[in-house]
Amino acid sequence: MGCNASKSGKNVVPPQAQSPAPAQSDYKSEATGVAETVISNPEISDNEEDRDQIEAAMTAMMAKLEDVLKQSRERIDFGDFMTAEQRLMVFLHEVESSEDPMVVRHKAVVKLRHSPEYKDTLKALTVLEKLAEEILGPGSDQDGPWKAGTVIPVDYPTIGFPLDKDASPIILPDHDKIKIFYRLHGKRLDIKVDLLLPTKTPTVMPAVAGLLAMWLEMEAWHTWHPVLMGPSPVECWPRRSYHNLVHIPQKLFRKHMSELVEHQMYLLEESGIFMQSMDGKPGNDPLWKQYPAPGSCKPIPGAVKSGLFCLCQKDVSVVSILSEAKLEYALPE
Repeated sequence: MGCNASKSGKNVVPPQAQSPAPAQSDYKSEATGVAETVISNPEISDNEEDRDQIEAAMTAMMAKLEDVLKQSRERIDFGDFMTAEQRLMVFLHEVESSEDPMVVRHKAVVKLRHSPEYKDTLKALTVLEKLAEEILGPGSDQDGPWKAGTVIPVDYPTIGFPLDKDASPIILPDHDKIKIFYRLHGKRLDIKVDLLLPTKTPTVMPAVAGLLAMWLEMEAWHTWHPVLMGPSPVECWPRRSYHNLVHIPQKLFRKHMSELVEHQMYLLEESGIFMQSMDGKPGNDPLWKQYPAPGSCKPIPGAVKSGLFCLCQKDVSVVSILSEAKLEYALPE
């Protein structure tokens, strides 16, 4: 459907932008209507047994499609576009390999591809591909080259990540560092962070599990977020596993400000890929009216958009982070 690495995984469309679930269909009347319209061949039309067979197959196929669309809608509303796509693709494969009459299979494919569920899922996967390109791609020519910012050495054994004989030759001696780059375009500041992590940890969980937990466990954000006010972000809607809208109250230069962020996570289990986007909303975004800043906080000036990509491999995990900040004032070079 547009994402080669998304056979399995977990999943950017705000609730107000989602299409409504389709109304329930009258399977029998729809099947009969389609059969009446399409079966124009006199030999088939005169064969009552063939007509009954096609109508029965159409009724069964439409009922199954509606069930698949309902399941997909549940996953879409949950923010899990990867599972939604998987269920739609499994259904398409079953239709293609079905022995039902061609008219039945054709109708099922056409109806699926015109469904809100298919369109919403395709839109989300397109966003995922764009996010991967933004994080991993070189950027456009007008962005200019990245400039070296700083390098932070990391002693992995000291922080609880012992390097085994497989990870050591890959990480040492040059990749035991967090490398930070930047580029400046007037009022826009881009920051890129690259690092390698040993995949294996003293626990049974891979290192990427800690990265996932850091974002999922919102109640513990105060343990690592440097300027967060309060113990956790303020959730704007009931929490979902993969897609949330939150206020992040912050204390900056004695001022109480809040950042309104749409947070989307993707976990492609079969590919060992974890991705996330954090889309900060500027002060003129309509969502600020729907979800005003909490307490005494004011909207934070500008907006920050960031993405994270992590490829978990057998011995090491590759992590890349890209952050784009739109500021009120231009910074000097």
